[in-house]
Formats: sequence, structure tokens, C-alpha cells
Amino acid sequence: MQVNKAKILEHFDNDEELLQDLVMVFEDSYPNDMAMIEKSIAASDFPNLQLYAHSLKGSLSHFFVDELHLLAKELEDDGRNKCLDHQNNFTVLKDQIPKLIQELKK
Repeated sequence: MQVNKAKILEHFDNDEELLQDLVMVFEDSYPNDMAMIEKSIAASDFPNLQLYAHSLKGSLSHFFVDELHLLAKELEDDGRNKCLDHQNNFTVLKDQIPKLIQELKK
């Protein structure tokens, strides 16, 4: 995963405080999305998989980490298409999002 903090800061007019506030909000909110995605996968609850993966995808878009954004998008598409072709994306996201947060806090 490649984090381009300079690009992220540029997007936020080089406001480090704003970025750190956003990171804190994301750190507090993403566990709920992840828990609901996991629950939705286990129950084959496609509408909620689509909903919570979409929410996570939107949050990730602020950080310009295309790899993670794509993983969330594929889960959202699975919900829309009523399939679980990309359910392993959940495991990758679960592993990589804490690393993303760590990088953003530096």
C-alpha cells in the first residue's frame, strides 16, 4: 500500500490539523463499517454489504489509496450483484486499514 501524504495534504490545502481530524473520525467510524461488512458477508446480506462497503469506500477516497478503495468497491459491487466473489477483500482491508491510519498519523 502506497500512501502519498503530500497528495493528501495538498487536497486539504496543506492543513495538517484538518487531515488529522479526518483521520481521527475515520479511525472511530471504520470499525462499524467493517463489522457490518463482515456480518453481511456471513449472512449473505447483499443490500447491507453494498451499503457498508459503499460507506467504507467513500471514507477511503479521502486518502487516495487506490488499492484499498478498489477492494471496498469490489465488495460494494458484490452486494449490488448479489454474490461474494471478492469476500477475501475483507481480510485485506482488515489488515491494511490500521496500517493506513498509522501512516497518516506520522
